[in-house]
Amino acid sequence: MSLVIRRAEPSDGEKVQRFVFEITRSYGLEPDPEGIDSDVMNYGEANDCSVQQWVAEVSKVVVGSIALIGGENNVAHLATFFVDLRFQGQGIGRALLEHAVTVAQSEGYVQVELETRKNYKKAIHLYESMGWVRVYSLPNSNGMDMTYSLSL
Repeated sequence: MSLVIRRAEPSDGEKVQRFVFEITRSYGLEPDPEGIDSDVMNYGEANDCSVQQWVAEVSKVVVGSIALIGGENNVAHLATFFVDLRFQGQGIGRALLEHAVTVAQSEGYVQVELETRKNYKKAIHLYESMGWVRVYSLPNSNGMDMTYSLSL
């Protein structure tokens, strides 16, 4: 498998939307482009210098996404972390997470946080296997109900 992680471009947006919405629907959830999924609608078009977006490609096909968002107090936030259902279990998610964490460290962040849903069990297993710690539960107002943190 030839895996490449590169900065997202505007032409990646529709590809990322396709697998993010497919994954969301696989959990019985309807995508919410105006709400929780709004970051996917313009993926690859980040104009804010505090937002960095990447995609994972296998044989030049976009199969994963992750974004690092700069925050206050040297804490960064991860978002839009998804791997196409057909490519899960091949180390792509781990590579994306490692890439984002390495960039966060190089930029001086001391901690990275992410929000997830408790029913995203595969992702939670990956986070915990990489040393992420569940720090608190969230009210389920925006669909996310758990927060994980990694000290750098």
